[in-house]
Amino acid sequence: MLQLNNFPRYYETLAASHDSFELRPTQVEISALIERAFANNSTAIIEAGTGSGKSIAALLPSINQKDKKTVISTYTINLQEQYINKDLPLLSKFFPNQFTYSVLKGRNNYLGLRRYLDFINENSLDLRITDWVNETQIGDKSELYFTPDYNLWSQINSDSNDCLGSLCNKFKDCFYFNAKQLAQNSDIIVVNHTLLLLDAFANGSILPKYDYLIVDEAHQFSQAAYDVFSLNLSFLGLKQLIAKTNKHLNLNNLVLTKIENLANEFFLRLQDLISQNKLRLKQTPEHTKNLEESLNKLKAQIMMADLECLAVDELMLDKLKLKCKALMAQIDSYTEILQLLLTMPKDYVLFTQLPQTNSYNPKLSAIPLDVSNFIHEKLILKPELKSSVWMSATLNTGEEKPFNYFCQNTGLNRTNYHTLVAESDFNYNEQAILYLPPNLPQVNMDKFINEASHEIIRLLNLSKGKAFVLFTSYNNMNKAYELINAQITYPCQKQNDMPANKLIEWFTNTPNSVLFATSSFWEGVSVDGDSLSLVIIDRIPFKTPGDPHYEAKCDALKQGNEGNWFNDLALPHAIIKLKQGVGRLIRTKQDLGIVAILDNRLTQKSYGKRIIKCLPNMQIIKDFNQLEDSLNKLSIKSS
Repeated sequence: MLQLNNFPRYYETLAASHDSFELRPTQVEISALIERAFANNSTAIIEAGTGSGKSIAALLPSINQKDKKTVISTYTINLQEQYINKDLPLLSKFFPNQFTYSVLKGRNNYLGLRRYLDFINENSLDLRITDWVNETQIGDKSELYFTPDYNLWSQINSDSNDCLGSLCNKFKDCFYFNAKQLAQNSDIIVVNHTLLLLDAFANGSILPKYDYLIVDEAHQFSQAAYDVFSLNLSFLGLKQLIAKTNKHLNLNNLVLTKIENLANEFFLRLQDLISQNKLRLKQTPEHTKNLEESLNKLKAQIMMADLECLAVDELMLDKLKLKCKALMAQIDSYTEILQLLLTMPKDYVLFTQLPQTNSYNPKLSAIPLDVSNFIHEKLILKPELKSSVWMSATLNTGEEKPFNYFCQNTGLNRTNYHTLVAESDFNYNEQAILYLPPNLPQVNMDKFINEASHEIIRLLNLSKGKAFVLFTSYNNMNKAYELINAQITYPCQKQNDMPANKLIEWFTNTPNSVLFATSSFWEGVSVDGDSLSLVIIDRIPFKTPGDPHYEAKCDALKQGNEGNWFNDLALPHAIIKLKQGVGRLIRTKQDLGIVAILDNRLTQKSYGKRIIKCLPNMQIIKDFNQLEDSLNKLSIKSS
């Protein structure tokens, strides 16, 4: 076992023996707190700024737990891959034979061999997929160098509703069950937040039992919970249910016809509400009860279907039983959301929306108003869980209790915990400038984006490109791109011009490039070195008033006696998001540059001081004419 008092020596030896490892003083502090939490069976919450090396700091105490299992959960694929492909292999070489590790993903990420073979017997398939199937050892679709079509992948992936288990002739070769077995035999298992939450919801039936939990990118955990526990019913989903029922059971009868007619009427009504901008539903739409009753009748027919007459052998009978199980599970999901629509419970938010695509597919969604109870009861209080650690670069929102917003959202406010704010080892005051132009219009004025675009052009010319220009909306991004791209000589791309990973590859490999992007590029994206010298943010990322879930949470705070919707919800959310965006600039001790935030509320509103206080301690400049001199001084200091 590792000796607790030897953490500093371990870090020094790692730095001396591996060129890719950089000694960071805060790592010892983080490791020590995690080790104490593990030893005392307690909870720890850590804000560790960019550059603090928190992943290695979390792993050292984890490999010190003899005969104990640790789960590490991330939100983004990038961080998950960092743990698996970089950090854990590094420590495995440094501490050979001391621990084992693996990654476990959600079941639908793995190829289902039997389903794949059944599919290619009746359909042609992209040769790139068949070549991959013949070579892969783990069957994880992330190995593919392209994104397979969603509908295609859903027919060949591993699926619990279409699994014969040990009766399957491919069971011994099953990629998913092999991954689960590898996880069972591992000391450290890397997962994502979604799988961790699904396991908690299923009372631990997905993951092996584990003793310690480290949640990295913890600021996204409550959002992951909302995504996991939301319910959705779409027009195309009902159409596909009808088609599958006809295909597998040949139930082309009056019930299916009625469901199709009711679905048309129901979703036309929802589309009317969308056109009236009434996205949040507070009353039950017409045809809800009839649609729910018809779906229940269809489920009864499926349960009573004479499958033996349809099957030519035992294997086909087993497959038909699985198809029926999947159809009934889909019906249960749809009737559950319709029941919510009929009862309108206060602890759920129901709303409707149209997809971004041009196809007609209105959707009904239901999201829990609050997931903190579930996280607390099902995860934090798991009987076998001895200790949990929650880490992120962005948890402190500047309140009297700096982690109050995070703890309220995750249920951690109902337990005792230790905290640490570990400052980044980067010297932001000598590496970065925060530019706050004072004379731009208010962000809600029509002329804002035009004048902001002039300011962006000046900044891009100063930095010679090498910039992320980040927006809170696609609308502002597209307007600014059209205004700016024609007036500068630097190569430009905007989000959705190509896949996200290809955009980052293009940006890194293209000198003086400029990337225009929205929320998905505010975090989980890391560009080191001179390729990125400027991050421009158009406005403070407050949630938009049109978000039904956010609106419902605001209403709940306004109607209650506890809390303030702005100080306890709107502002903390914006601070965390802004800190993530600002964090794109400085990724190593050699990075230099400017963060420009074009929202004058930072200097004109009282809450602006609270926001700035939560950002890294950069030089603040409000006069553009001073920027060039200050940037030159940064370069001189760094050299």
